[in-house]
Amino acid sequence: MNTIRDNELAMPSGYEVEAATIVTPVSGGATPVTYGSGIDSGIGSSQSGLRGKLDSLKSRGTEKLSNLKSRGSDKLHDLQHQMHHIQHQLHDRTAMAKSSLRTNMDRQVTNVNTSMRENPMKWVGIAAGAGFGIGLIGRIMHWKNQHRHMTPTLVIIESSC
Repeated sequence: MNTIRDNELAMPSGYEVEAATIVTPVSGGATPVTYGSGIDSGIGSSQSGLRGKLDSLKSRGTEKLSNLKSRGSDKLHDLQHQMHHIQHQLHDRTAMAKSSLRTNMDRQVTNVNTSMRENPMKWVGIAAGAGFGIGLIGRIMHWKNQHRHMTPTLVIIESSC
């Protein structure tokens, strides 16, 4: 058991200074100096003063942290639920678009087949025109390529002094 002498209270060490709190009274008078439960203060384990405030701050901080964690997990759960719902909607819309596209393509192929059976001369003309156009474009490209790369094989440089 530690005993506190008067000279120890008059000149506290570093630990007592950290644990000391000055309490100003509401009414006028002398300002009492109280020492918290510091390591070397020798006063019992009362939770008043700086140590008590630190403990209350610590407990409030852990409460707020657990509250934030629970709110964060709730928001994460809500976001996951919304994302799952959006994925299902996207899947449904994609499936509808695929079936609609497939139906439209089947209808267009059927229309082309019907048109080819009913009007074969029209399609023969289209095929002949496309072949003529592709051939003409090929000849033009070949001619331009040959003329672009035409470089003389012999260069004569004359100079006079």
